[in-house]
Amino acid sequence: MAGDLKHPVVLDFFGLPGCGKSTVSHMLADKLRESGYKVYEPSYDLDHNFSSFMRKIFKLEQYIRYSVFHPAKSKRISDLVKDNGYVAFAEKLSQCINITTKLTAIKNAKCDYIIFDEGLLQAAISLSFGTGDQHEVTSNYNKILSVDGSQLEVKSVYMQIGTETVLRRLEQRGERNSRVDKETDSEKRKQIIESFQSLCESVTKCCAIKVNAEISRTEAVTELMESLYNGV
Repeated sequence: MAGDLKHPVVLDFFGLPGCGKSTVSHMLADKLRESGYKVYEPSYDLDHNFSSFMRKIFKLEQYIRYSVFHPAKSKRISDLVKDNGYVAFAEKLSQCINITTKLTAIKNAKCDYIIFDEGLLQAAISLSFGTGDQHEVTSNYNKILSVDGSQLEVKSVYMQIGTETVLRRLEQRGERNSRVDKETDSEKRKQIIESFQSLCESVTKCCAIKVNAEISRTEAVTELMESLYNGV
């Protein structure tokens, strides 16, 4: 397998919180490394090697650099975020930083595979959550790619999972990072999950790979490796 890629391939994981994106994507990265590929995991490396405070500082620094050196592109991102209903400063900045850090990681990577456990499509879904419009997800995704990544080969990986399984997993895990995690009311939490799932399902047609997140992690990685071998 190794050595047959002419340019980096982006493996762009997305799905509900608790579906196993981070675990499966990292296991896949290790398998690809064993096959001789150079793999970069920008979001996983950042989330697992730095404190929450240092992550925020790092992302803010990247955003400022991007804004200074690529003002036109930065404005396009800012306008896109605003068009999706994010007008409050903190929310708008958070969305802009989320997109910018991913585009910067892709632009600077020198490897065979770039793997995001929450990538560009997840960012597009997060954007669309502001309006709840399913039709906007694909549009937002294409607009993000057009800023700085339209020439990339991107394979989106959807981790498919049921609502009840997600709710059960969220109760078992400790961290409270996502908007779903932070919601303490169980009924509201379920409504957020269902809305988010609806947005995820709306873009499955543009996904190269779908994975049943209810099966074991090892089985999921085996399926993904087979899909990559078969050129899906």
